[in-house]
Amino acid sequence: MEDRYWFFDKKTHEWVDEFGARYSEDKKTIISCPKDFEGRFIIPNSVNTIGDFTFHNCSDLEDIEIPNSVTDIGDWAFKSCSSIKEINIPNSVTSIRDSAFADCSNIKEIVIPNSVTCIGERSFYGCSSFNKISIPNSVTSIGDYAFSGCFSLEDIKISNSLKSIGKGAFAGCLRIKNFPIPNTVRSIGEEAFWGCAKLMAIKIPNTVESIGKNTFSNCSSLEIIDLPDSLKSIGERALYSCSSLVSIKIPDSVKFVGEEAFSGCSKLMNIDISKSLSRIERKTFTACYMLQEIEIPNSITSFRDGAFAGCLNLEKVNIPNSVKSIGYGTFLGCFNLRKISIPNSVKEIGERSFWGCPIKEVRLPPTTEYYQDSFDEVTKVIKAKVFISYSWEDIDHKTWVRKLSEDLLKNGVYVILDQWELGAGKPIPDFIDKSITEAERIILIMTPDYKIKSEKKGGGVRYEYSIIKNELFTNFASDKFIPILRTGTKEISCPRGFENRLYLDFTNDESYDNSLGLLLREIYKVDSL
Repeated sequence: MEDRYWFFDKKTHEWVDEFGARYSEDKKTIISCPKDFEGRFIIPNSVNTIGDFTFHNCSDLEDIEIPNSVTDIGDWAFKSCSSIKEINIPNSVTSIRDSAFADCSNIKEIVIPNSVTCIGERSFYGCSSFNKISIPNSVTSIGDYAFSGCFSLEDIKISNSLKSIGKGAFAGCLRIKNFPIPNTVRSIGEEAFWGCAKLMAIKIPNTVESIGKNTFSNCSSLEIIDLPDSLKSIGERALYSCSSLVSIKIPDSVKFVGEEAFSGCSKLMNIDISKSLSRIERKTFTACYMLQEIEIPNSITSFRDGAFAGCLNLEKVNIPNSVKSIGYGTFLGCFNLRKISIPNSVKEIGERSFWGCPIKEVRLPPTTEYYQDSFDEVTKVIKAKVFISYSWEDIDHKTWVRKLSEDLLKNGVYVILDQWELGAGKPIPDFIDKSITEAERIILIMTPDYKIKSEKKGGGVRYEYSIIKNELFTNFASDKFIPILRTGTKEISCPRGFENRLYLDFTNDESYDNSLGLLLREIYKVDSL
């Protein structure tokens, strides 16, 4: 019997001491303490369990003596005991349960004995005054939010037997600079180090396979993170707004990187992307302002919305032949991206994908679908580039050639037409030389007049045709040239060198649309459009 006054409450079958604290019938569990208790409280030696909520909200409790008989500290046992400054947990205790010491805002130091194997959820949540903690080797798990909101915590020693760090375990620990994760750790929960604003370096051991959602989000001082080859996935916003991170190597073992994983890493300059990724998720690298160049592995098949949006200094990015779709706003606001090459594999480019990118000209594959605002207003979108060689005849013929050119433009073909590009005073030979060299295909509009002028000395048609003949002589099998018959017959309209080549017939205006479709298929070298 303890040296204090007791009486037994027959209604509740509980013992009550002189302070009003209640105990189980066998006195092995302390059940409750009056909320208005002040000063120091000594737990009797008969007690082996401090029950759930026992001292909860005892805001005037200043000191507590826990005997060696106690093995278990229950949920919320000392929660919000805001006047306690120090607690000694005896070696007999094996578990600290959920929220046991949460919001004990004046505790400056707690020594966890090496008998403890588990630290429960929110055990020390909101203990905003204590600045150091030593977690003994006996501890194998740290529960969710166990030390979250410990704003003053900066000196921490970690168990070498630790296997799991729970969700939000150290979230908001603003002063932690280093956290040596032992090689025994297998899992790190979501938000585990969220908002650890002074954390500078972290090494993930090769026992860890995944980094959860928001794990290192808003660690604004984090400069170095070492990711192991064992890693398979990086969760959403895992390193969101790590604004001091300069370089990241995502090992090839990683098969998934979640949305916004590196968004807001404003100093990130070097990224080595895993060759096992199949897509870049939504906003993965948004607002990585210092990123200038990125190499995309050929395992990537799609860019999701806003993947690289707001990368203000991005100048160079390769899009491999494996990519099939580029999502909404993928490179939106990349103000220094002046050149891009779209491979034949790309089937769809989303709205505003390249809006704000000062790309003057972009060539698209013939089967690529895009929106009117996929590219910025300054960008000239070209699906193919052709030069039209024809003779200036009557006004009707020139008008027809112009209409054909306009119809080709509507279908993504960039047309080099003298009526549009050859201004007064410009040298005709220079225009012809440059146009034929730049064009991917050359359309010859054959008429009797064109044949005559191609063989007659002097004039633009003769000069054009002399260059065309030279290219044919150099490469007779070339398919660069597309002859189309506008008027006359093959015999009276076809120039020398093209007698044995197939041509497209545009002599019948009623079948113009059908002939135009055949021409587009020929330009794009596809079976159908």
